[in-house]
Amino acid sequence: HLVLGDRARRVLAEPLLGDARAPSNPLAAHIPLIVGTNTAEFVNGVDNASANLFTVDQLESSARMELGENARKIVDCYRRIYPNESAFGLHSIISAWWMRRLAVDQLEAKRRQGGVAYGYLFNWAAPAMEERIATYHACEIAYAFDNAELCINQTGGGPVAGRVASIAAAAFGPVV
Repeated sequence: HLVLGDRARRVLAEPLLGDARAPSNPLAAHIPLIVGTNTAEFVNGVDNASANLFTVDQLESSARMELGENARKIVDCYRRIYPNESAFGLHSIISAWWMRRLAVDQLEAKRRQGGVAYGYLFNWAAPAMEERIATYHACEIAYAFDNAELCINQTGGGPVAGRVASIAAAAFGPVV
């Protein structure tokens, strides 16, 4: 069982108002919350020319270091969910576990507050940049605001990116 330390939870999961922590407000329960993560988050192949050379042995070794004794079971589970993913792709996805854990913690806290919470996992890997970047942190913003054509270096532009943006913008709806 993986647990983030209290400091990591405070740093990554507290609301901010400018540069200061926002005060806790029990009345905020009425404000809907949307929290999401992206499949790969912070690990991608943009600045890593050897990403395509990443081996299954390297995947299993990095998983053991990060996840401990249950690493093999966790890697096997991800392989079943993402059967066509490369070893580096699986490494990227697995490396984002802590972001997903924080997102779930935030959603659960909102529900305990009696509020409405929406969660998502964005996993559309645009064909731009030879798919080396996958779904990095915050890449869904261009789609959520239906701006795929304004961000062609990221999305690749074109009708497929436009359709994904239309679907994402409709899903986010009035929240954004």
